[in-house]
Amino acid sequence: MLLAACGGGNTPTGDPGNDQGNDQGNDQNPPQQNQNPPDTITFTSATPQVIGLLGSGQTTNSNLIFTVTDSNGDAVRDGVTVNFVINTLNGNEYIGPDDTTPTQASAQTSGGSGEIAIGLTSGTVAGVIIVNARVDATSINAESSKISIGGGVADTAHLSLSRAQINLPGMVLDNVTTDITVLLGDRFGNYNVLQGTPVSFKAESGTIDTSNFTDDIGETTVTFRTQNPRPVLANNEITVEEIAEITRINTAYGLSLPIDGSINQRRGWVTVTAALAGQETFTDNNANGYFDAGDGFFPSDDIGEPYIDSNSDGDRDPGEDYTDTNQSSSYDGPNGVWDGPNCPDTASGCQSAKTIWDSTQLMFTGHGAYCEFDASVGTSIARSSSANYSFMVGDANLNRLVPGTTIRVATSAGRLSGNTNFTVPDGLGGPTEITFILENNLSQPATATITVTVTGPTIGGTLIVGCPGNTSRTLAVTLQ
Repeated sequence: MLLAACGGGNTPTGDPGNDQGNDQGNDQNPPQQNQNPPDTITFTSATPQVIGLLGSGQTTNSNLIFTVTDSNGDAVRDGVTVNFVINTLNGNEYIGPDDTTPTQASAQTSGGSGEIAIGLTSGTVAGVIIVNARVDATSINAESSKISIGGGVADTAHLSLSRAQINLPGMVLDNVTTDITVLLGDRFGNYNVLQGTPVSFKAESGTIDTSNFTDDIGETTVTFRTQNPRPVLANNEITVEEIAEITRINTAYGLSLPIDGSINQRRGWVTVTAALAGQETFTDNNANGYFDAGDGFFPSDDIGEPYIDSNSDGDRDPGEDYTDTNQSSSYDGPNGVWDGPNCPDTASGCQSAKTIWDSTQLMFTGHGAYCEFDASVGTSIARSSSANYSFMVGDANLNRLVPGTTIRVATSAGRLSGNTNFTVPDGLGGPTEITFILENNLSQPATATITVTVTGPTIGGTLIVGCPGNTSRTLAVTLQ
């Protein structure tokens, strides 16, 4: 050895051969590991914490890590056995490298870190899994955080489409915007496995973002704005119910509005659609995670191709724009069978790549065109009596004015009650009709002048006119 050579022949006590053997052994053996017994096991991580169902196209495996330490908090030696148990969802999910014992598995610490890694694989049923880890032959145990198993396929029953503001001054102003939001969920009601789902949008009038992707809570929002084209109603169509409503308004407010369809609330309505890949909803009667014979599927859940309901009648009519999802060159309505991934009735025409969709409506409105008192109310009130009055405000299509429009009622004599200070809410349709009461509480006769002032908001520097000519309306009433 080099040490003996340097020592000038003064060899240390002991057998040189044994020294040499010990040196060789130290070179070959790893460092001594901690031999203290396990004291604690802790859950470290699960990656990812949300996985998709088997066959969903999402990640179906989560890697869980637990750490075993001694009473000093130091990592225990390699080879400590840990047993794992999971609750079952009865969907063939399993813990460990294979599914021969789906609810149980074992693994050993390795790498000198005291860590044990174990895999959790999803099955065909959604729910929450908690992994229990116990050090073998001890009572030392820990539980993982909740691992969520979701469907990963958007479901028609969990597709929601909403708008931030319905009523926009689109008949008179460009570039007024509102948010359109889509919320998605799978058939189990989970949203957190649908991140990155593309959603496409179409609008009958104005313009809208073409598409966007859902975030980690299954939500996406796009912007709609007012501009050309404005909504139209082909052929001036009008229903019996709409004729009856216009006739009522004519009688109540002394008007002579035509009932030929040239005035119609639907002339200002705008359809917006949102479409994406997904599946029709069904009832999984045997809880096996798939649609098959015996499962519930109802005609009300059967949907056709997306279309723009330009006349807002709730049906797809000839000539209305549609999305030809199956490239058949014609509109295809509900097909009578369940559509979705792995659909079983391909011979019956089921679609495994199903486009699901929903629609909502906005409304384009303009300046006030009608501001009228109820013509049937008398103009004389006896002493200590009162009378009920109505007042109507609407745009050229008899829709309400934009939200924020105020209707104020004042009188020069007598006492008012009721809707004398009204703000038009957001919503679809119209016109706005308010009622108020004028009471003759005077001891001497007088003439009361009722004044109604309608004030629209200023949007983008433009005042939305409340009543034609931007003037108030008055009514003289004799208080006897």
